[in-house]
Order: sequence, then structure tokens, then C-alpha cells
Amino acid sequence: DLSTYSINGKGSYKKAPLVGAVLSEYINLNKAMSLDEIKNEWNTVSSEIGSICPANFIETETEFEDRVSKSSDSNVRKRANKIEWNGNVLYVTRQWNIESITKFVEVVNAKPWGIKIEKL
Repeated sequence: DLSTYSINGKGSYKKAPLVGAVLSEYINLNKAMSLDEIKNEWNTVSSEIGSICPANFIETETEFEDRVSKSSDSNVRKRANKIEWNGNVLYVTRQWNIESITKFVEVVNAKPWGIKIEKL
């Protein structure tokens, strides 16, 4: 699947980088929120996506590094987007299929976040 998406009418993102770009936009729109508040809000997205949500959807740096240290997968670091702001770090998975990214777009577009994802 070579679909591309825009965020609020800007950009052209494939599935893997889309979620990280949406998280970056969310952080930009919610500068006063703490890392924990952002992660908790984004965990609601995971819950709404349900069982098709990729594993390790969103992780703190500590959670990510702990998982990486226990993994035998030499590509584990490539399977997540690292989002950094104001000394904070979150990781979101890059492992999306057509079904799960479609549900992600649906869930985010239904949130009152001021973020609109469109398939180009």
C-alpha cells in the first residue's frame, strides 16, 4: 500500500511516518501538556483502535529502551518514530497495515484535537 496522507491539509506522509507526524502536530497544538498527559491521551487512541492497534503503540523513552535491551531484533529501533520536544521523548510505532492505519485516521479525526488527516 503506497497511500499517502496529509495532516490539516499539509504534507504527504506514508503509513509509517504518519503517526509520528500526527503526534508532533498534537504536541505543537498542546504545548502546555506534560509528557504523561500526552501519553495518557494517546493511550485512548490505542484503546479505541482496539485489538488491531500495533504493539508498542506509544512508549516513553524508558519503556522503549527497556524493550530494546530485551530484544534480539536488530531492527527494533527502526520500527519506531522518536518524537522529541522540550527535553521530552516519546516513541510511536511505525508498524501499520491498511486496516490499522485506517482505524487510526478514523479515531484521530473523531477527536476534538484540531487535527484532520486526509488520504491523498
